[in-house]
Amino acid sequence: YLMSPRTGALDVMEPLRTLAPDRIVYVSCDVATFARDLARLGPTYTLSRLAMLDLFPDTLHVELVARLERVAR
Repeated sequence: YLMSPRTGALDVMEPLRTLAPDRIVYVSCDVATFARDLARLGPTYTLSRLAMLDLFPDTLHVELVARLERVAR
């Protein structure tokens, strides 16, 4: 899947739910699309770890790295 920076991974959410991997590591540079995409994964995944990285000091940009774990069925 090809995605543009800061647009999120909207096209990937349904295939991820279908494949249902045990763990997803999601990296994002936009807080709004990050929240939107995690909400789309809904009750299937839970956020188990979150890190915010300031890779561009003196700017407003941050990178988010999240580990999502599939909820037991």
